Amino acid sequence: MEWMIALEGFFNKGGNVLWLIFFVATCLWMLCLERFLYLWVFIKQDEKTIFETWKKRSDHTSWFALQIKENLNNQLIVMLQKNIKLIATLIALCPLFGLLGTVTGMIEVFDGMSVNAAADAKSMASGVSKATIPTMTGMSIALFGLIMKTFIDRKVEQLTHKIEIEK
Repeated sequence: MEWMIALEGFFNKGGNVLWLIFFVATCLWMLCLERFLYLWVFIKQDEKTIFETWKKRSDHTSWFALQIKENLNNQLIVMLQKNIKLIATLIALCPLFGLLGTVTGMIEVFDGMSVNAAADAKSMASGVSKATIPTMTGMSIALFGLIMKTFIDRKVEQLTHKIEIEK
């Protein structure tokens, strides 16, 4: 229960842009989790299915048969690379939305300064907080996303190389 109160306070301090960053981060982590599960667990079933499809063929040497084998290998490579560009796009969006939070937070600071002729330190601190928290959050999510994407890319490269050798 305490963590929910702390989380609510964090979202209140960071402004509405944090909800957008939270949504992007949730999509990013779900896609990364899907890729991890597929690449480390479920790929074996797809490899087995494609191998059995090839094994069932009686002709393995004709030009037509080799084209079918190439097509099966390419299908597997496409399955390996699924959602990787979307993951990269979401990683790139996180710092951009953080910068959006910076701009909206600074607008609040300037708005507070224009309403009050003197610069009220308390209202300025609130605006600066709304400016820095989304930036920090967006950059942190992007950093961890890049680390996850690196692991995914290495595994895809490794499996793609394995598929190309078996051709």
